Amino acid sequence: MHHKAMLRRGFALARMKRWGPAAKDLEQAVSADPEDKKANAELQMVRRMLTEQAKDARAHAKCVICDSTRAPSMPTRKLVVKVLQAKPLKPIKPAKEADMPVCATEEAGDVPAPPCPSSASAPSARTYVPRSVRMRGRHPAEVGSDHGQGAKKPMSFYQFEAQWARSRPLDRASLLRRLGAASLPALFRESLDSELLASILEALEVDLAEGHSQNQFAVEVLGSLSRTPRFELSLQSLTVPERKQLDEVLAKLRVEVSAEEMAKLDDAFRPTPPARGPGPLDHEETDEDDVPD
Repeated sequence: MHHKAMLRRGFALARMKRWGPAAKDLEQAVSADPEDKKANAELQMVRRMLTEQAKDARAHAKCVICDSTRAPSMPTRKLVVKVLQAKPLKPIKPAKEADMPVCATEEAGDVPAPPCPSSASAPSARTYVPRSVRMRGRHPAEVGSDHGQGAKKPMSFYQFEAQWARSRPLDRASLLRRLGAASLPALFRESLDSELLASILEALEVDLAEGHSQNQFAVEVLGSLSRTPRFELSLQSLTVPERKQLDEVLAKLRVEVSAEEMAKLDDAFRPTPPARGPGPLDHEETDEDDVPD
């Protein structure tokens, strides 16, 4: 803080009779400018007032201690504590047989039938389908499969991403096999990127090297990825080591896969040539004004 600002604040605190903070500000101001007579005089007055304040506080404390009418101990109040007893629980009466619903009449000597379920059963909860999926026409097929017995709910991309992140490459290939190659375009329709594509290629390479998977499954996975939105952008964003890994996977598949299927994969995974820049202008397109002198 500036010297003048510190000095003015010390004067203001002294006018408010706040001797302690005023003494601190004035001491800083005097240490910055020892030749300031006004600051020195104000500091001496503040220190004198602090001494007087301390004397008054000591005298007041001495009078309080020496007061003969003062009680030797603090007043106390007796507290009455009552222990609350827990209320006895009411015994639960067993249900009578007459109150239990019976599905059919029981014949003599037969085993009693279990009680029938309530007729007013709650309706089954319908699975929420996003609007984008309904607009694409996938809603009827998914609803029909969800209400079938033993049908599994489709995995969302967030669930897939959580399992994919904590799995090894070999376990990732097993996860792809459980999902099926046909479900990948719908699962990655808005989330495919170069990092995910590279991790899928790594899982396929490890699976092919271990011999746990057939080549046809890897071909189906690569074909499904080529039909996924954002595939071309993800393919162009692969680094040189990741592109080399892709070539190794294609080389392993080329040994046993038919030439027709490999031609489709080569066409899908062929890197896009870089766009050519604008060529030189023809003589007819040149203008005399554009040619520098």
